[in-house]
Formats: sequence, structure tokens, C-alpha cells
Amino acid sequence: MRKAVELLNKAGFKTTDSGDGVTNVEAGMEGALPFPHIIVRLDSEFLTPVFYEFERLEQWLAGKDLGDLHNLEVELSYSNKSKIGLAILQWDP
Repeated sequence: MRKAVELLNKAGFKTTDSGDGVTNVEAGMEGALPFPHIIVRLDSEFLTPVFYEFERLEQWLAGKDLGDLHNLEVELSYSNKSKIGLAILQWDP
């Protein structure tokens, strides 16, 4: 996962959170996600550029060797209030 975070940041994406889905959950951390993940922040005042940035992320991920990230799934979430999009990368442990 560390390799993937470093590569994403190097490519200009803003990672905001990552975790193995176990360590923080077992430690009782409130809000910890119970699955392996990396979250990438996609900022824009408007929704359409967030979709373009999401597409750029998907294209960048294609063919990349990201180590142990098997069966990678990418999900997009967008808040109309904060004007922030989040791309949630998750995979099989």
C-alpha cells in the first residue's frame, strides 16, 4: 500500500487516508474503515471536473504495478456542499 500511496502522490493525486482495514479497527479507532483502502481527494467547484479527474485516476491506475492491491475497485463519492470528490480505492486483503 505504501508504494501505491507514494506513486499516487508523485503523479499529482492528493491521498488523504489509507489503511489496511485491520490495525485501526482492532485499536478501536472511531471511523476506521474495515477494509484495505486509499482515499484520493478530487477538489473542484463543479462536479464535471471531478469526473474528469476520476477518469484520469482510472487511466493512471490501468497497467500500474501497485504491489499487493489485488482486485482493485475504485469508487467515486461527491458532496455538493463541500464541493469535494473522493475516490476510494479498495481491494481484497
